[in-house]
Amino acid sequence: MNDKSEIMHRCVQEIIRCGVTEKLAVSPLCRLLWKYGFSARPQLYVDTKLSALIWGLAYALIWGLGMRVMDGGKTDIALVFASLLFGSLMALLHQWQLRGLRKKMNLPDWSVILQRAEAGIHAEQEALSDRL
Repeated sequence: MNDKSEIMHRCVQEIIRCGVTEKLAVSPLCRLLWKYGFSARPQLYVDTKLSALIWGLAYALIWGLGMRVMDGGKTDIALVFASLLFGSLMALLHQWQLRGLRKKMNLPDWSVILQRAEAGIHAEQEALSDRL
């Protein structure tokens, strides 16, 4: 396990200690990204703009494809605009739900979680070096 992956796993443990279930604390996509060395934040702590962009594009693509199939394969500017509008609204709703969860569960900021995780790793390394 590399350093970034270890820090992210520690962060998830901190989030779980705050009362969040493991399924909500870390998604399968995060685990996959960590496995390949990317340091993606858990879903509850993803940057609002980045999350809105990703969710908005995903919803817009799915909605747009669905509407295109129902419309008989025609694509016009109204369909594209409606898809982007729907995706943006769904992304805003998703962010609003996540923000509400963070407030309801009284979760600390990401920087606090990260500091706690790094402090735990350093404490373990010092304890290990003291034993040797």
